[in-house]
Amino acid sequence: MAAPEQRDSDDRAARPLRRLPRRSFLVALALGVPMAGCVNAGALISKMVIGDPEVQSKFHARTKVALGKKNRVIMFATAPVLVMDENSSLTFDVIQQMSRRFELRKINVENPNDVSRVIDRKAGDTDPTMLAREFPQADYLIHIKFNGYGIKEPNSPNLYRGYAAGIAYAWAARGGGEDGGPRQVIQVFEEEFQIEHPKHPVSRDSMSINAFEKQFVDEVSDKLGNIFYDHKTSEIL
Repeated sequence: MAAPEQRDSDDRAARPLRRLPRRSFLVALALGVPMAGCVNAGALISKMVIGDPEVQSKFHARTKVALGKKNRVIMFATAPVLVMDENSSLTFDVIQQMSRRFELRKINVENPNDVSRVIDRKAGDTDPTMLAREFPQADYLIHIKFNGYGIKEPNSPNLYRGYAAGIAYAWAARGGGEDGGPRQVIQVFEEEFQIEHPKHPVSRDSMSINAFEKQFVDEVSDKLGNIFYDHKTSEIL
């Protein structure tokens, strides 16, 4: 009678190896994707075999509205004084980048410069009803409220890592324009966000602070944009 260890060894040897579906294997082989040790191999194979499916945004899921070419959006951002003192262009840069991403998806956006001028003229007032009246063709307003933001690793002045946190709000605007009647807004969406990038800090010797800040603003704009519009799976990998 074989010893237990010998039986275990024989059983393992007798088990058939799990095989990848032939189509997945051939796709991976053609792409030169290793079958083990590659974190994104599964995602890449899946994309090649079944395509790049679209992910429904949180805004779409909750409001049942898929923003598109029939909509017109007012976007603005705010941040605490302490944040703006160290990152004076943060709110404008993020709204500019988000606006470009919306427009690439055929979502109409009020010119961020025009929105900024109205807010300045109103002494910093960002009241949604006021903005909706100033832009009577808009049917949604988006407010990105930063509560915290930074691009340096705490207690490590020679390392960069971005951090952004806050709340994304949205209002629906009705009335005025072709609808007639007084302009009214109602809050339809609220979502907290917390973004850290990259996973591991970056040494200041490998990148200038301006280059890193631009990279992080792009990342923040992508993540915030994905809250509001439907997007491909590959955009969140």
